[in-house]
Amino acid sequence: MAGAGWRDFVAGEVLTAANVQDYLQDQAVMTFASSAARGSAIASPTEGMVSYLKDTDRLEVYTTAWTSYTAGLIPITTVSFTSAATVNFNSVFSSKYDNYRIVFNAIGSTTLSVFFRLRSGTTDNTAAEWDTQELTINGASATPVRVSGLTNALINVAYTDGTSSINDVFSPYLAAYTRVINTMLDSSSATAPIARLYNSQNGLNTSFDGFTLYTSTGTMTGTATVYGYAKV
Repeated sequence: MAGAGWRDFVAGEVLTAANVQDYLQDQAVMTFASSAARGSAIASPTEGMVSYLKDTDRLEVYTTAWTSYTAGLIPITTVSFTSAATVNFNSVFSSKYDNYRIVFNAIGSTTLSVFFRLRSGTTDNTAAEWDTQELTINGASATPVRVSGLTNALINVAYTDGTSSINDVFSPYLAAYTRVINTMLDSSSATAPIARLYNSQNGLNTSFDGFTLYTSTGTMTGTATVYGYAKV
């Protein structure tokens, strides 16, 4: 049974087995390979126990049941690149998460586009299965465009003054359509920001475990961080 949460041990006090179990063991953050492994180890959990599950990266607390308290976005990897035309991200999508976020910041060697392709193992998928709805807002002008049958999704337009984007990727590892919602801000000068919204869908019911970013021309310098959305 878990203890009262805190005990001020006195110098010279006999440390009993009950105290070790109550105040140390039962109140530690216990690590298990999975919920099944935890169930085998702890047949009768008590309120206040805390555990971490390695297979799902979840921190859980027991009340009347095990409840997840994991933060929403779990960092997977950050890749920095310098004067790169292509950057590969292998084995970043898995069964741990259904949905992902890519935070992208870069400067282009010239005005260029940065494209996104899904990847299996070390092979890019180049099938013309991407359909995109776009909206570009530049000053008082808003331009909508729909494009079908593309071999990639647009993730950024990188100017020499820099660009940033947030890209939510839905269900890439599942055997389902992969969808990407992309919000970006770029600029042709320090006083001319341009807002862009791209919604893209890949029509293949295929599982992918990675992706590639590549430029239309020139090179890019910056960072890209991949996060997984924790499952509740």
